[in-house]
Amino acid sequence: MKFRNLFLTLSLVVTGNTFSQTDYQYAKAAQAECGLIKRHHVKNKYPVSCYTNYQHFNSTSQNYKKTRSIVKIGEFNLLYPGSQSTQFKDRDIIADIINRYDVVAAVELLPLVGKDAKENRRILEFVDSKTATKSQKEYALKYLRIPEYIKILEELHKKDKSWSLILSGAADALSTGHVREYVGYYYRSSKVKPKINEHCDSKKRKTDGIAYACFPQLTRGLLNRHVRDVFSKRPFIASFISGNFDFTLVASHIVFGSTTKTERMNKILKQSFNVTDYKDIGVGVTKKNYARFAEMKVTLEVMEALKEKYKEQDLIYLGDTNIGFEHGMWDEMLTHGDSELYMDLPTTVSYKKFDNGVETKGFASDFDHVILNSSKTRECKNRSGYVNVQRLNFQGGAIGKKVKSRYIVRTASDGRSSTFNRKLEALTNKVFKQDSYYKVVRNGKMVTPSITRERVKSDATSRVFESQFDENLYYRVYKEVISDHYPIGFSCKTSSRDDD
Repeated sequence: MKFRNLFLTLSLVVTGNTFSQTDYQYAKAAQAECGLIKRHHVKNKYPVSCYTNYQHFNSTSQNYKKTRSIVKIGEFNLLYPGSQSTQFKDRDIIADIINRYDVVAAVELLPLVGKDAKENRRILEFVDSKTATKSQKEYALKYLRIPEYIKILEELHKKDKSWSLILSGAADALSTGHVREYVGYYYRSSKVKPKINEHCDSKKRKTDGIAYACFPQLTRGLLNRHVRDVFSKRPFIASFISGNFDFTLVASHIVFGSTTKTERMNKILKQSFNVTDYKDIGVGVTKKNYARFAEMKVTLEVMEALKEKYKEQDLIYLGDTNIGFEHGMWDEMLTHGDSELYMDLPTTVSYKKFDNGVETKGFASDFDHVILNSSKTRECKNRSGYVNVQRLNFQGGAIGKKVKSRYIVRTASDGRSSTFNRKLEALTNKVFKQDSYYKVVRNGKMVTPSITRERVKSDATSRVFESQFDENLYYRVYKEVISDHYPIGFSCKTSSRDDD
């Protein structure tokens, strides 16, 4: 592909087309970005496959061994890794967290955005220019930015070389102009192996890879009605096997807000609940939140349709639903099947130390959940006969100790620790070194970017360190260096004979 054509693909903005057209075009844009990563960053370090149904990094699973023990499955909202608003993320700690599981459904992953996307476009234009020499073009391509989800994968490789990533075939968003998000599955390929999914195989295109993963069919083919308009961010499905246990994961980040545009609202309401007014959906549904219930309901319908149409019965939903465990709408949404809802503990980080006079302990809302049918997916029951979904509290344990050693600067009595300046300097040096590595194109030349250490230090001071002494921002440090969500997970036996 010519670099100018590639630039146009990566710069894709679609307006006025149908979802089927825009979905495919964004899939081609994702495929183009994957190709850049493969050719100019990964090269021969590990295999990469770039398709329109998914992207696959470290894709051979050569180290897989059929073991009969347990597989640990997790879900983690990683909060926009790679954006300017999350520049202080600690990849080592994030990798430590993911490394506690064997397969993790990761949501809020981002393509290149903001200044990173802009600088890459400038490099591609420079490489495509007639004025640049061959050596200048080769030099420029060394400084293409790569998405944070790749940096997280490569951080995982420092802990276990077998970690792989299956990424959704396109990044979805509420509408043009909103941040687009991927769903990904990080998996330990020495213990977990992708498996062909029957539904993905039934809708495979020439530009698709082996049918391990895909977005489900949302245009009549599966539910006998068109439901694509319901989704801002589509659920992404992938099938795996570990030992004797094969299973299909369905992951998504359910939309938080709702469109107020009449035409789109009417389509969402009609296609999901077959109503014309959000007030007819149920108690607790408002003009601001109706879309999240629509997405969740149809996702559950999709799961039931997959069970009815195909052999695989071990379907497991994991995601950030933006719906609390006790909300009354769950009863209605779960009536479409026989699955159960898990995780009633808060899974989002509270910035505040107190909420209405009650100490938060750093916990806010119970939005992340697991949904499965335990009578069919018996492998995930523990000895007591229930599915034990747990929240990983990264304030405590080994992860909490690492966070404390690097970033916590308040004492037990909320005083200022003597480690303040040392930790501030360490973080400033790390981030400044990362940011100043990349060269940029200015006036037809590759130059060092104008990044000031003092700006990095100022941002780190206010966002990571000084915020710890403000009761309204008391726990913000965890959002800055990890995420505003705690991961959740559970274990399933892989030694039992699989019944589907």
